Amino acid sequence: MHDTNIEINAARYLRLIERCLPRVFPWTFAGAKTSRHGFNLSIRTREEKVMQLYVILIIAILGFCDIAPSAMAQTVDESRLSGRRADTTVSFGLWQIDPALDRFAGNPAMGAGNHHEVIPNVSRINISQNDSGGVNFIISGNHVLAIYDDGTRPEDIDPTVLVPGITTAGGVIDDPDKRIYRGANETAPTGARDRVEVVHFSKPGTYLVICAIRNHFVEDKMYGFVVVKEDQLHPQ
Repeated sequence: MHDTNIEINAARYLRLIERCLPRVFPWTFAGAKTSRHGFNLSIRTREEKVMQLYVILIIAILGFCDIAPSAMAQTVDESRLSGRRADTTVSFGLWQIDPALDRFAGNPAMGAGNHHEVIPNVSRINISQNDSGGVNFIISGNHVLAIYDDGTRPEDIDPTVLVPGITTAGGVIDDPDKRIYRGANETAPTGARDRVEVVHFSKPGTYLVICAIRNHFVEDKMYGFVVVKEDQLHPQ
């Protein structure tokens, strides 16, 4: 009775494999004869059934070993691409809602209603040899974006060097030492208070990002960093 159950189960699994294997591993059974149920195993005796089952299992294992490395490599590559972050977004100033703020008729005077902060304070992107990256700075409020080269610290900025003729919020810092980017001047009352500036980064480094409005930088500590790293594990 026990042997009969084993034979019945073996036959059941064999029929399942007959139907599935040619579909899962078509290259393995290319040119083989098929029946209405799948691959024709032409089994005659119990011993042949057992032997044929072993052969099919070996074929299945070998087929899996053939496709598994490429599947794993693809998974690793997709994971790397999804996690590599060749670009990121930074909030450069935020409009407040407590107390309630209504900008429909115009922007509040003297920069009221705006929170002076760079979020996240440290943003990171990974670049490769042939694929550089960028940062999308979403600017909200009366701010001037300025970026300084790798290794620059906030204490390296001279806040006493100012753009002549601009007095808004203490003026606009004009320290050119290691400055690699300065955004648009929208400090006039009619200037745009909401805009996006997208900056391209092609070299690894830690870049200082500041609001060049003097009071925002000195008093509100409105600055942050962009850390750019090169992907050494999977260079492209």
